[in-house]
Amino acid sequence: MPTFQFSESSTPPQPLFPQRKQLLNHVVDGLAQVRPESIWAKIPRDPLSYDAGYRNINYKMLANAINGTAWWIKNELGESKSFETLAYFGPWDPRYIIILLASIKAGYKMIFPSPSYPVVGLTKLLDQLDCKTVLTSSHNKYDIVSKLYTESGRDFHEIPSLSKLLDEEYEHYALNKTFQSAKSEPLIVVHTSGTTGMPKPLIYTHDWAASWIEQNQLPAPGGHTSLEHIIHGIELCSVAPANHASSLLPNLFGAIPNQIRVLFPVPDSPVTWATAREMIRHNSPDLLLAAAHVLDGVASDIKHIEEISGKVSMISFGGGPLSKPTGDILTKHFRVFGMYGTSEIGTIHKIIPSGRWDTRSWNSWKPHPKENMQFRQLHDDVYEAVIVRNNSLEEEQSVFKIFPALQEYPTKDMFSPDPHREGFWAYQGRVDDLIKLSNGGTVNPSRYEEMIASASFVKSAVMCGTGKPKPALLVELLEPLSDGSSVLEDLYSLVDACNDEFPPQTSVAKSNIIITSPKKPLPRAAKGSIQRAPALQLYGVEIDGLYK
Repeated sequence: MPTFQFSESSTPPQPLFPQRKQLLNHVVDGLAQVRPESIWAKIPRDPLSYDAGYRNINYKMLANAINGTAWWIKNELGESKSFETLAYFGPWDPRYIIILLASIKAGYKMIFPSPSYPVVGLTKLLDQLDCKTVLTSSHNKYDIVSKLYTESGRDFHEIPSLSKLLDEEYEHYALNKTFQSAKSEPLIVVHTSGTTGMPKPLIYTHDWAASWIEQNQLPAPGGHTSLEHIIHGIELCSVAPANHASSLLPNLFGAIPNQIRVLFPVPDSPVTWATAREMIRHNSPDLLLAAAHVLDGVASDIKHIEEISGKVSMISFGGGPLSKPTGDILTKHFRVFGMYGTSEIGTIHKIIPSGRWDTRSWNSWKPHPKENMQFRQLHDDVYEAVIVRNNSLEEEQSVFKIFPALQEYPTKDMFSPDPHREGFWAYQGRVDDLIKLSNGGTVNPSRYEEMIASASFVKSAVMCGTGKPKPALLVELLEPLSDGSSVLEDLYSLVDACNDEFPPQTSVAKSNIIITSPKKPLPRAAKGSIQRAPALQLYGVEIDGLYK
């Protein structure tokens, strides 16, 4: 996939040098010069309603807004000489991307913390980064901001409104750096999802981003088509929290180098199917990218499918597995595929055999050979994915920009081979999820949990039992139990059906089922997935009581 190459100087860049890796700031400033009217994003005209339709943000406007924000940072905070960290909490709008690139021009680096984490954990995260300044918007509705303001003693500043940044004209703010001089400098701090505990900071350098982009643009091997290339140049409806990597990857690293047009909702929208529907109704996206719970909403009613199928041709899921019932319904109407990735590696470049789309294998994927991903057997048909460093420095995968001392990176994610397609792999959960029973048996809980959680009355399920003779099951119901309810009988019948499908060591006795309390909901990461270790700790007394 060809991309523009831009000069690196104190003036707005012009296309010139045939180098492959570039600073994203130079790409944006360059596109503002040579393709000023090309569309980067679309936003609602009215921040409170969809009724007025959408307006375009082109690259001239994006570059101008970045310049305006960079000048605002310099005037408000001064330029940083040490890449100080700034935190930002704001609504779901393009200012996340704008302030990220503006902070680089002013010498800072951004972190976008999840507002759903407790103040103690967020304080530790910000303290690790020596983050003393928090940026907010005028319409901030996050309780965590007021708590941080009260407890942390940090400086707080309100950034300009989006309309001010887009509609006023600003002087160019030069980034007087080349890629070679700045490649090891920080681009942004992301934090891990928190699925296995409290979030940890990771620094993406400019080299990390350039390596990921380069990997994403590699040509597919013979006889194959790249799933990355088929979404280059399209219109994308991404339904994910604006602060999360699942938004940053498509909206920044994916969109800008590959001319993808991205959609934003009304800023205070929830991450739901209803939000996706409004975004699609007022635009014409080719791809809907969303978490499983959003896609469950699409699949729940044929009217929902009919409502979007005239525009959307592809659906992709990320942040966690998609249930089999939902996937099987959607694949009858759309080309469905997963976006496997982690905070450390970004997303993997996926390929498929050329020719007719195979609807059977929506839940598996095949890595590009240059990802150099090996699958190493753990037990039976369960394997761990390990990324092995490529020999050529130019082909080095992005994860090794974060961990330069490693020769291989164990993802700690488990996969099983797809029985229908050679070289394709289906996600099976985390290695840490494996349950080692006291009798020597090993249980992979992911499929069992998925079957239980697919019931209409179940919100989530977590299997446990490491060090015990038999597994147990935590079940979180959608509604609290009431007198005369048949839910328990339905649950027991479902467990019996699951037990019939799995090996004996995986069977769960009715006496080993714990219905969680509404007063103690299972803890979740920002992307919505259950935090397994904290969940088991929360119900540790109840679990231990099962085995006495």
